[in-house]
Amino acid sequence: MGNDLPQSAEDTLVWSWEHFALYAESLLKQNLTNSTIFAWLQSWSDLIDLINETSNRLWISTTQDTADEQARAQYQHYLENVKPRWQKVNDALRRKFLACGIVPDSMTLPVRKLRADDALFKDKNTPLLQIEDQIEGAYMRLLGAQTVEWAGEIIPLSRLSRDLQSANRELRERAWRMKLTRQLADRDALTDLWQRALHNRNQIALNAGFSDYRAYIWQVKYRFDYTPDDAVRLCDNIQRVFVPLAEKIYAHKRAILNVPDLRPWDLSVDNLQHALPKPFEDMPDFINKLSRGFHTFDVQFGEWFDLLRDENLLDLNPRTNKISDYMSELRRIKRPFVSVNATPTRGGVRKTLHELGHAFHALAYYQQPLFHQREVPVEFKEIAAMSMELLPLHALTDICFKAEDHDRIVSQQLLMMIDIWLIVAMVERFQHWAYSHVDEASDPKICDAQWLAIEKRFRPYINRDGLKNILQSGWSRWEHIMILPFYAIEYAMAQLGALQLYQQYLAHPQQTLSAYKHVLSLGGTVTLPELYATAGIPFAFDQNALEQSASFIDGKLGIA
Repeated sequence: MGNDLPQSAEDTLVWSWEHFALYAESLLKQNLTNSTIFAWLQSWSDLIDLINETSNRLWISTTQDTADEQARAQYQHYLENVKPRWQKVNDALRRKFLACGIVPDSMTLPVRKLRADDALFKDKNTPLLQIEDQIEGAYMRLLGAQTVEWAGEIIPLSRLSRDLQSANRELRERAWRMKLTRQLADRDALTDLWQRALHNRNQIALNAGFSDYRAYIWQVKYRFDYTPDDAVRLCDNIQRVFVPLAEKIYAHKRAILNVPDLRPWDLSVDNLQHALPKPFEDMPDFINKLSRGFHTFDVQFGEWFDLLRDENLLDLNPRTNKISDYMSELRRIKRPFVSVNATPTRGGVRKTLHELGHAFHALAYYQQPLFHQREVPVEFKEIAAMSMELLPLHALTDICFKAEDHDRIVSQQLLMMIDIWLIVAMVERFQHWAYSHVDEASDPKICDAQWLAIEKRFRPYINRDGLKNILQSGWSRWEHIMILPFYAIEYAMAQLGALQLYQQYLAHPQQTLSAYKHVLSLGGTVTLPELYATAGIPFAFDQNALEQSASFIDGKLGIA
């Protein structure tokens, strides 16, 4: 059963639903007993993997060139003709398994998730979930088309990042205004998408029996171990702990830059006011340096990187009409695919390490035999990614930059972590407000006012005079608001865990790395708190935990 499934979705990209249905119908007809259950689960898992990979390959094609109408049409055909039918049949397969009452080893937690899925599934939400896909596609096309003419060349916005770090303040301001002005040109289209998304998501929640979308999405994301109120408290603790530290750090920056106040275009420039050396000259040079760096860091990670390189699973070249900075899984062949607009900057290296962290995690948990055993809590997926930004820093600094730049790069990473905590809290807080005030949040002007108030609360050290019209719509430029709702607090939690792992690594590198690789392999077979415990870090997000991390950062930065 299922043995004749294609071994790769390369063979199924043009399949109609009827091709997939043959395999699903065979599974629905099977009797489930103690002797047949694991083979049945494996066949179900293989079918899920195949359809998941088919979807992801089609989606990846749309992100590699958002102007490719053929790729868009092919993916749209899948969304309209295969996905909704598969959702209904997969619901029937899930109910069949749950009804049999047999729970094999290592399936206790996955069964809890399956029961949550069963309670959430409503037939009348199928067309509304299709609308979510349409909104995501429209949003990606808008972003992919965002280019500017800069220095006589048409470039994607990501390539302005090096000039935003320039010691030349006038150049930084021009680059910042150029980027924000281009983004602002899509304001009307983005707010229209937001209004559609807001009401669509609210209706999805109501159809599923929830009072609001916030309560609904908590179950969709299997957040069994913390509540929406816990997330709000974490945001408030971030404000209490990191706003004072950020004010201290940016006051120091203001003095070094010798400017009366900090403007938005002053935040990314290094305090030494000169850029780091270019980490690589071209993409072959970058790939070679990454391979050498990972092999120096750890043999296993070096081998995993080489596998991704050799099997053409890395798309790191910056270009127009490309949506990037993600890892997508090709589950049938058990391979991850990484896409980054890797500019020759410290930021370009960091983003690449982050997505490679996701990819290495996937390669580790692919040893789990069943799809449902590989469904890792997103909070821990982000620990894997954010840890990869920190743990190999020393090895990669020596290769991509200079050995003497190590302390400076660590300082930049820690500063960026503070910014991420504050921005994540802003995005999270905005969404808790929006989905509990749907009528108000339907008005873009009220959203603008709410966003500005939140930003002033979490980033009070920035002078925004004369910039209200540009900054107030900042909420609509965050994909984690527009198309990835409530995918934000995970970063705050994960960054805390990654920093704790980094501190352990500095003291006990081999012991920490061994535990880290082991926990990556567990996939979704244990709970989120158990993943934390296995990694040797506390599952705690209170003010005390944040203060300990803030103290470590403060000590490393050494700012009086």
